[in-house]
Amino acid sequence: MNEGKDITEVVRHLDIARHLGPLAVPVRGHEGRRGQTATQLETENARLKKLLAEAELDKAMLKELAGGF
Repeated sequence: MNEGKDITEVVRHLDIARHLGPLAVPVRGHEGRRGQTATQLETENARLKKLLAEAELDKAMLKELAGGF
């Protein structure tokens, strides 16, 4: 299927972008809609995962203090 076609043509052919919508991320360092590279997105993703983990720990501690509700 991908014989000599670039990734943009393949995505367009398979109509993948329609399914991904705002979740579409840059491939191989190509810049996204907001000018972020894949590396920048990975860094931001790691930061957000850390924040989520901290929030889940806070939630668990509060739940324990409240008597397990």
